[in-house]
Amino acid sequence: MKKITQEELELLVDTNKQFTSLKNNLVEIEMSIRRMNQSKQSVFDSLDVLHERSKKTEEELISKYGSVSVNLQTGEITE
Repeated sequence: MKKITQEELELLVDTNKQFTSLKNNLVEIEMSIRRMNQSKQSVFDSLDVLHERSKKTEEELISKYGSVSVNLQTGEITE
C-alpha cells in the first residue's frame, strides 16, 4: 500500500486543523453578530416605546399648560 510522506501528512493535518478552527471562529463571530443585532433591535424597540410615551406626555402638558418650556431640573414653567 502506498502512503504519502510524513511531511505531507503533517501538512494535510495542519491545514485541516486550521480550516476547522477558522470555520469555528466564523460561527462564533456570526453568533455574536446575531446576539448584537437582537440587542440592537431591543434597544430600538425600547426607543420607539419611549418616543411614543414622550409624545403623549408632551401632548398632555401642552393641553394643560399651553406651549411652554419646562425646566427639567426644577419643573418650573416659562412661557
